[in-house]
Amino acid sequence: MENDAKIQTLQHEVEGLKEKVHRLEARYEVAPRLPSTNLISDKFLSRSFAVFGHNFVASLIISLPFYIIAFIVMMTIGYAF
Repeated sequence: MENDAKIQTLQHEVEGLKEKVHRLEARYEVAPRLPSTNLISDKFLSRSFAVFGHNFVASLIISLPFYIIAFIVMMTIGYAF
């Protein structure tokens, strides 16, 4: 009798684990674990150029509005004199 209870418990645990694996597999089919990007590449040069590109674009996004405002201010000051 004791063995039957242990077997029932183990079978219930196995069913729970099967359900958990099924949910995880379904989730990773919809959204893969890692994106396709050079930021996580195995090659050093690919990673470094990806980081450089991201840094370059971010600095353009941040500094370009300031340069445009400064250009407009300088043009108005220049035309005033």
